Parts: sequence; C-alpha cells; structure tokens
Amino acid sequence: MKRIACWMNVLVVCVWWSGADAEPFVERAQILVVGVVSSNPKSQIVQLEAMAGYLAERLGDVGIYGGAAIVARNNAEMARLLSDGAVDLFSETVFSGLYLEEAVGAEFLLREWKKGKFEYRTVIFARSDSSIRSIEGLRGKTIAFEDRGSTSAFLLPLAILKHHGFEASEISPREAFPADQVGFAFAKKEVNIAAWVARGISDAGAFSTGDWESADRMPVPLKTNLVIIHKSEPIMRSASLVRAGLRPELKARIKQILLEMHNDSVGRDVLKKYHLVARYDEITGDAARGLDRARLLYPLVAEEIQ
Repeated sequence: MKRIACWMNVLVVCVWWSGADAEPFVERAQILVVGVVSSNPKSQIVQLEAMAGYLAERLGDVGIYGGAAIVARNNAEMARLLSDGAVDLFSETVFSGLYLEEAVGAEFLLREWKKGKFEYRTVIFARSDSSIRSIEGLRGKTIAFEDRGSTSAFLLPLAILKHHGFEASEISPREAFPADQVGFAFAKKEVNIAAWVARGISDAGAFSTGDWESADRMPVPLKTNLVIIHKSEPIMRSASLVRAGLRPELKARIKQILLEMHNDSVGRDVLKKYHLVARYDEITGDAARGLDRARLLYPLVAEEIQ
C-alpha cells in the first residue's frame, strides 16, 4: 500500500492498492472517495483513510481499485465537492445531510450508530425555582445553546422554538431583546450550558438526553436545581450519504458492505476508528419517521446551516 498526501483547498489523502496485474495509475472512476466536513482536517484523516481502504479492498468487482479521503471545511464546500463528483460517500448529522440533499441531491443511504447511539432527543431545561415549566414559558426569556455546529444543542431546539411560533435572536448574555422573542447565546460547552442556567446567567438551556444523563456534562450539584420543561421526539443521530449520480451497482455494493461491517473483526476495528460507529442499518420504521420529522423542521433552521 502506498499513501500520497497533498494540500489543496481541502486536505486529500489517497490510498492506493496494487495487485499483480494492477495498472500504475487508476482513473477517478476507479477510486472511492470518502469525505467529511471538519474544521480540523488532520484529525479526520486516519478514520477516513481506514474506511476508504476497507471499502476499496472489497469493491474490485464493481471497478474500484483505490480509496481516497477528502476533508471539506464547511457544508458549502462539501456541496461543491459533491456537485463536482469529487466525493462519493460521507457521514453527516441529519440537518447537514438534509442541507446537502436539498443543495446537490445527496442521498441518505443508511443510518449510522455513532458512538453506539442511533438517535437522540433534545431536552430543554430551566431552574426548578423558576416559573418556566413549558415551551410557552420561554417567551421573553433567554436560552443557552452550545455552538452553531451542534444538532441537539442548537439546530434542533431552535427548530422546536420556531415550530412553536417563537422568533429567536442571538444576543450576548443578559443583553436586552424584544419581550415577545426568545434570546439565545452560545456557551461553547455542554457543562457551561448547565452552569449558565443553574447560576441564572440564562433562563433555560438545551442539549441531548445523553448530556443530561452525563455527570461530566451535567454535574449532580447543578442538576438537582434544574428541571426538564420539554423533551423532543427522537431524530437520527447520524447517517451515511452518497452523492447524486453514483453508479447504482457501486452504491448497492457499498450499502451491502456497510451493513455487514460489524459482523467481522476487521470491519469492527475500522468502524471504531471511523467516528466510533457501532454499525449501520436501514432507514426504515422509526428511523424513517425520525428522518421525516427532521425534514419538517429543517426549513426552520436551513439558514443556520453552513
């Protein structure tokens, strides 16, 4: 195996395999390119390389002889790469996936069990001694989110607020804003969200049910003074998607391999490196209903996804 790395607008790492009768060069159509969106390209290469290599070694029957990895800096750049046919397969959270579906026709392939979890819910919480006991009680109040890249601690709770008819404006903590709106600010970390609410810096906060149950992100001394006022319906945590126009036979074989990866030791090792994925499964039943639910909410936050 030979690896070639180079810097372009994105970081590209190509992995080539040579057999006894392999050609010294292969065409783009013979390379499977796995991509991801990240502001830290170097941190992503090992996991992308592992997945690209695993798949490429098993796709010779559909004309794939090499694998490559590409890291896009943001969703807009990923959209351009997909439109240009430069990325074949990628993993993404549901709202970003919907953005790329709408923008360039990316196709949801499978549900991804990232870090062992296939779905999550958002909880919105407030101080137990406050008057806030429901979404409606947030009018004229402030809420703390994590950052713009978070689904469970920004996009989903923001969509829920807008679905309930609220206007929401980004503010600095304690900054004045219209009394009929909800003001939001970014606390950067989940534990900061909990601390802001417990200390009265923000009236409410939002993050996932997993964060609520985590002693690291929701320390017990803080949690005892907080109460959940809303719990969302579940949505898919992460998904594997393919670009529009990918050859049907290649797409079918990728899907088959991903569905079976968790059944062999090599596949499990690769999945562990690749975003700590436990397995893939079909987007049917509850998964499909969760995706449909996200599609209804997506237009409410589409402008926030970049």
